[in-house]
Amino acid sequence: SEDVLELTVLELPSLNWLAPATMCLDSSDTFYVEPVGGLAPHSILWLTPMDAVALDSLSATTSWSTAGAQSLEALVTDANGCAQASVVDLDVLAPPTIEAGPDIVLCNQPIPEQLTGFSPGFSTGGTGGFYGVDGVADAVTSDGWFDPASSGEGTFEVVYEFMSSTTGCSNRDTLLVQVVAPTVAEAGPNVTVCINAPALQLSDFNPASGGSWAGLTGEANTAIIDAANGILNPQALSAGSHTFEITFGTGTCFSSDQMTVLIDPLPEITLASDDAFCANAGIVSVTEATPAGGIWD
Repeated sequence: SEDVLELTVLELPSLNWLAPATMCLDSSDTFYVEPVGGLAPHSILWLTPMDAVALDSLSATTSWSTAGAQSLEALVTDANGCAQASVVDLDVLAPPTIEAGPDIVLCNQPIPEQLTGFSPGFSTGGTGGFYGVDGVADAVTSDGWFDPASSGEGTFEVVYEFMSSTTGCSNRDTLLVQVVAPTVAEAGPNVTVCINAPALQLSDFNPASGGSWAGLTGEANTAIIDAANGILNPQALSAGSHTFEITFGTGTCFSSDQMTVLIDPLPEITLASDDAFCANAGIVSVTEATPAGGIWD
């Protein structure tokens, strides 16, 4: 006798992937699958751990914290119970290495400061730019000019963000900008001295140290003996008014002020005439001298 066994070979289901070939490190992306073949309905099981899976399981979202070649695997099962795993490969790209530059201290004055020390440059292999965080968006421009008068005093975060034109991946770094009150230079009071006066120590200027004095004309500048301590030689100046300036700090902390030194010429003394007196005349008045108010020797 004989018997016949008939076998039915069922079509295996498979998956079509809608997935990126590359993605950036630490960025999230969604992967889609489409069941084909086999007998509907199909069920999808994501064999690779995913961050989130859609209710119909036809899409899932994930990210990677390690750069390099990666893969995703999902299992499709049809109504007949036939199942097949499917894998998609992709390359996880590292973000560009960037530096926002060093932390800086600025003074609260309307003097914009160009941020420096950042890398890569704004258009070196991609596109970069600065932006301010927490209320200082208006204090910093995308090309790195920070206006301390706009931010006011305090400590602020400024971010440099750069996107690589090769990978499309971006990265950011943060620097701190501290804005403090400036030290305001004060030159002190104007001074009047005689043309033959000894070395003159300027007084009541601020700050008492760390500043630098200069004359605003060549003649005035040559009269400076000690620029750090404000000592000058009046005898190197002609009669008249001469302006001197004290400067302190640099960049946003720069401050200056001016004062004048008035050089008085020596008076010209004239006598009306010579006097002649008898030896026994006693106390006598001598001829009047011009100008009045002098002292006889």
